[in-house]
Amino acid sequence: MNLQEIVIELSERLADESDYENNLEPKLQKLLNFFNEQREDEKMTNERSIKQTWLDKKERQLVIKMETAYTIADEIFFKFIDHEALPSGVREIFIEDDIENNGTKNTAIGTELYYSIENKIVELLKKTEEAI
Repeated sequence: MNLQEIVIELSERLADESDYENNLEPKLQKLLNFFNEQREDEKMTNERSIKQTWLDKKERQLVIKMETAYTIADEIFFKFIDHEALPSGVREIFIEDDIENNGTKNTAIGTELYYSIENKIVELLKKTEEAI
């Protein structure tokens, strides 16, 4: 029996109160349960929406922090590599010409240095977040 049928039947039976306990009360309870379930579903949907919004915000913050870490690591790495006081030949230990892209690329040691800088920055950002 669907909701519309229950409402129609309840309307018809309202004239006869002798049928309340056997037929009317259970149907009213069913109707009440239905509305309570609807309200609970809406509440859960709203709670999920709020939680998702919070997670989206946290995810955006994490992405921004990671992009910040990458940018800072990149700047530190190249300040070191491009520093004028760096002895001749040392730069080539960390970067090499990239003929395919008309630029440079990190050597294995350069990549290791870059990622160690980046990881330290990420670690510091996490500690800062935990402290706040």
